[in-house]
Amino acid sequence: MKPLHLLVPAALVLATAGFVTWRMAPRDRQQAQEKAGAPVEEPGPAPDAISVDPAEVFQRAFWKRPSAEDRILHAERREWGEEGRVTRWQWFLEVEPSPALLGYLRDENAFRMTKQQEAKVPSHAPSWFTRDTQGMQVMASRDGIMQVIFTDGDKKLYAIASGGGFQAGEPEKLLDPPADTPNQNRLPNSPPPPRSPR
Repeated sequence: MKPLHLLVPAALVLATAGFVTWRMAPRDRQQAQEKAGAPVEEPGPAPDAISVDPAEVFQRAFWKRPSAEDRILHAERREWGEEGRVTRWQWFLEVEPSPALLGYLRDENAFRMTKQQEAKVPSHAPSWFTRDTQGMQVMASRDGIMQVIFTDGDKKLYAIASGGGFQAGEPEKLLDPPADTPNQNRLPNSPPPPRSPR
């Protein structure tokens, strides 16, 4: 029989190793999915709709149609809904931009973006979306909802945005008119006076 003072530390080491393996498993699984090019699991519920139509995603993202010179390499828009309306959305783009698109996004600054030190790329972004933004120019909207990442030499741009859908407002409350004031829109209670003969 082994002494008890040797078994307790061994059991503690095994329990610690098991806990570390359990905590690291989701991160290792996500990295393996990214390397394999598989879609990374969404945090929370899966999207109700995914669009990969390049022109549609581009137009909804940049509020304009792509020109013949814009080469859309990848596009994805995810939507979550409730009772037939969109409650949350997110899109990702990878584009070889035309000079006109660069001018629209950066020079005209159509979305009022400012330069940032680094991009905030979510872990559940598609596998083709850049994660290393070293040496790239990053611009983001003031609220941080939209980010555009320009590669060195403007050969490519990556863009991302997310937000909530149109939320239903509170129903309009109909107010009853006060009882002591006559309703202005009603006809008088008495008939009109008789017409005098001519």
